[in-house]
Parts: sequence; structure tokens; C-alpha cells
Amino acid sequence: MQIFKENGLSIKFWIRMESTEKLAQELGVKIRAHGGQVVMDREEADIWVIGPSAFKTYKKSSKNDYRHRVEGQGFVQDCIAAKKLLKETVPAKKPMRGRPPGKKILFTSEEDTLLQKWLAMKTPDGLASGGRLGQKLYERLVEAANDPNTPEWAPLSRRSWEGLKQRYKTNKQKFDAKIQCFVDEQGLKSDSRYAYEHDRRVNRRSRLLRQGDGEGPGGVGDGDGDNDNEQGGRGQSDEELLAMDDEDEGKFFDRYSAGFEDYVGNIDELYPSGSDRGGESDPGSQGEFYAGSGDKPEDEGLPPPKQESGSSPYQRAPKAGPSRVPPRG
Repeated sequence: MQIFKENGLSIKFWIRMESTEKLAQELGVKIRAHGGQVVMDREEADIWVIGPSAFKTYKKSSKNDYRHRVEGQGFVQDCIAAKKLLKETVPAKKPMRGRPPGKKILFTSEEDTLLQKWLAMKTPDGLASGGRLGQKLYERLVEAANDPNTPEWAPLSRRSWEGLKQRYKTNKQKFDAKIQCFVDEQGLKSDSRYAYEHDRRVNRRSRLLRQGDGEGPGGVGDGDGDNDNEQGGRGQSDEELLAMDDEDEGKFFDRYSAGFEDYVGNIDELYPSGSDRGGESDPGSQGEFYAGSGDKPEDEGLPPPKQESGSSPYQRAPKAGPSRVPPRG
């Protein structure tokens, strides 16, 4: 029986047996007797018959070689016993994360409308209250969709919070316009029982922003009443400050507090108790800090010093002689 032929052509075998030449010769006889051909060049062969000691190495390499099939020394006898060329054994496929192509469940218009209504109800003020991209906002929508007491949201029960968030994020501009229509039609307010309980406008950072009209120490604003929110000259805009997370908010507040303490400490050091802070009665009372004027520089929050023509008010005083600033108690 010519079991080692396909489409009238002989299948070519390359045999590698490490233990004995006799076994290789016996396999060659059986292959030829059943229509196959034994070749000396392995690149020319279709099937490699490998002995036990090297089988695992060749089998592993065959995963990266589509031209050559690797089989053990018992393969020839198994085919003769089965009276046919046995199919190659292929490992079962392992599962992979993700959705197969063509299996994506598209959003319906009903689902889009429900998502827009949810965001209108929870965040009627949008970015002003913290935006609409928070994870918990969508996790609660999934909870409501699976709650038998709130059947209105049930059509969204097949969605994950990640999918709902991505749906809004991808269509943000179009959805925001429709969300605003819902807000206006229903008169939804952020200070209501159904709205999301977290609001960026009531945290510590926003309280500091409200001091930006010149009320805050050290200059959260620049004191000119234009509410430019420059936080000590560091230049954060309102949107950048609102985008901070809780950790950044803590750093901001600590930095603001530290700046205030430095401001007060410098004033006390420059102007000891009882001294004239104008600097006119005793120009040298500043010690080694600034000569020629008793005022602090502009960037410390005090009025600019009077500068005479051709001179600089910020030249350091000579180091010779003891400092006139008394030690702090």
C-alpha cells in the first residue's frame, strides 16, 4: 500500500538516528516499500524522523518552520499499522483575552440615550464640578443597571464600566451637547440628592483659588484683583489645578503653607520687633540682606524699593563687621 504518497508524488523523509545505523536502514526500507523516498539533505525532505535524544529539540524548532514536519522514530510503523499517513498532532489553542473580530456588540441609540441621561443627572455642571471621566461614575451606572429596583437602566446591564466610559470619551463632543439639552429640559442641578456627591469646587485647592483676588498670603493671585490664580508665581491655570488628583492637591496645599511660613519668617527677620519697616530711619537695619533700602524685593510680596538713579537697591552689604540683625529667640 502506497501510504507515503500524496497526489501521486512520494513524500520525502530525512532520518536522524543517533544510536544505530541499522535502525535507520530498517526505517528506510519500510518507507520505500510504502511509496516514500529517503533523502540525504534535510532541507529537501518533507518529514524529519528524529531519534529520542534529539527529538524534543527538533520538535521545538519545528514551531518556527512551516516547511518541515518533525516526527519520532515510531511514526513510520504507526502509519503502516494504520494503513494511512497520520495527521500531525497540533497542540490545542490556548485562550486569549479580547473579543474575536466581528463579535463586537455595537451600542444602540437606546443605550446612548440612557448613558447621556445618566451623565446629565449625575454631573449636570460637567467640567466645572470635576468632569465626566471618573471611574466611579460609570461603576455606579453598571450597579444601577443590575439593580432590580432601577429598571430604567437595565438595558445597560450587558456593558462594563470601561466600555461605557470609552463610549462617552470617544463621542464626548456630541454627547456633551445632548447632555446639556437633558439638563436644560429637566432642570437638573448639581446640589440635588441624585447628583454625584463629589465636587472639585469644594475641596481645599478650590478654596485657595477663591483667594486668588489678592486675599491670600504670598500671592495665590497677584493682588491686582484679576483672579489670575498664579499660586505664588508658579503659573497653574484653573484647568490645571482642577485636573490635580488628591496626591497633587496635598502637595499644592503643603507648598502653599510652606510659602506662607517663609513669608512671615523673612518679615520677622528683616524687621525685628520695634524697628521701622520703612527703612528710612535706619537704612542699615537690614544687616547683610539688602543694602540701601529696607524693603523686600517685588517677588516676596512687598512694594518695590525706591531706586536712586544709577544704583541697584539689591547689592549685598559688605560682610565686614557684625550683623545688626539680632538672633531670633
